[in-house]
Amino acid sequence: MLAALPAHADTAPAPTVVVTLTSQAVGNTAFSYLTAERDAFGQRDTQVIVPHRTAACRYWSDWTLVRVNPVSHERTYGVFIFDGCNHDAQVFPVPADIRQGSCNNDDNLYPSGKFSVCPIIAPGHVPAGLPFDRRCEALTEADTSLFADISPPSYDANQPTTLTLTTSFASDMTQRLSEGTCTDVLDWRAVSWTLHWSDGSVDHLPASGRQGITATHRLAPVGGAGTQQSDVTVVARLHVIGQALDFDSSGNPVVRNVDGYVDISNHDGASGTGAAPVDEPPQIQVGAVAVGQDGDGGMPPPDPAAVAAPRAVTIRGRLLALYLRPIVVQPGVELIDGAQVGVATSTLLRWQYVGPPTDAPSSEGTTPGARGDPDTPVVVQYDHAERADALGRPIDETVPLVMVVRSAYPDGTVLDTTITGSIAVAIYYAGLTGTG
Repeated sequence: MLAALPAHADTAPAPTVVVTLTSQAVGNTAFSYLTAERDAFGQRDTQVIVPHRTAACRYWSDWTLVRVNPVSHERTYGVFIFDGCNHDAQVFPVPADIRQGSCNNDDNLYPSGKFSVCPIIAPGHVPAGLPFDRRCEALTEADTSLFADISPPSYDANQPTTLTLTTSFASDMTQRLSEGTCTDVLDWRAVSWTLHWSDGSVDHLPASGRQGITATHRLAPVGGAGTQQSDVTVVARLHVIGQALDFDSSGNPVVRNVDGYVDISNHDGASGTGAAPVDEPPQIQVGAVAVGQDGDGGMPPPDPAAVAAPRAVTIRGRLLALYLRPIVVQPGVELIDGAQVGVATSTLLRWQYVGPPTDAPSSEGTTPGARGDPDTPVVVQYDHAERADALGRPIDETVPLVMVVRSAYPDGTVLDTTITGSIAVAIYYAGLTGTG
């Protein structure tokens, strides 16, 4: 390794270190990093300059975004290079490409304030090894792919005015997110919107995948304010999944998975790394859509519009099909900074019958321990009249069950919940005794 070579004598000139900007593709993104080369002891030595501090005896670097070309989308980074074998002293190598040279304009700067080199990262390329946070610092690239149109463009503040906002994403959002997060983005979706209106009002709204939103806001009149330009700060929180090129302590390339959240905005200063949404679980109980056997022995299909209930009624001696459905007492909700921005959808995944045999024929009834999906009913039958307690009050039969319910949140989170309960079944023509 280059940095581990023995030190030269004080009288010997230090070997020239040449740095080159190198790229390696991961998915659809090229990851750029610096390599250092020098001739020493009659041989050419090369090593990767890892983009973070390492305990190994080697070169390491620290990257800072300097500027973004709004036309070409080239990004210029200032890079400090340090020698981990020499008390982290800064190194000023010679760039192999003059375009990757110093970006300091003031030669009188104190040496520690100068960048070692200043590489230019082309569109479709991102720096390798930078974490999924503000250190990539290029979210302004993604901001350019968020459109926020507001009408009317101006208004008379002396009169009440309704503003209409329409947002959308450009077709190049995936590439811009890759460049803005130093990640090869495989998938992304909006999970919430936050709207900061010019009168100080704030709206938190749910998002739907890659679709924009339309929102309205009514401004109260402000006397003496005259004509004002319409404005709203739009923040879209995005869930990003991807992969990135990084390096281990020995400089070997490794690919790591990325799963995080970013905020992009139509205004500078509102972008950044976003906190993950908080998904609160739903409150659910066991329910069913009941279908009774016809007098001719046929079993009609369930009514798709029927509402699940915790209790059913059957006729003595006839089959009863229970199509299990969760009853959502309180839906799961998605919270961003404490504000509700979405509601989960809960559906049955599977069930298990944990009760005893009923009077249903063995070829038709549900047996103890049987399992099924939402389209498979639990089938029971009771050949006795409804039982009654000592005071003559009817006692319903119970159909004990275990249900697994899946709740899907707008941010893509899926939560499976196991619940136990039972369906109460009343038998038509209640008996007057406990024997049936």
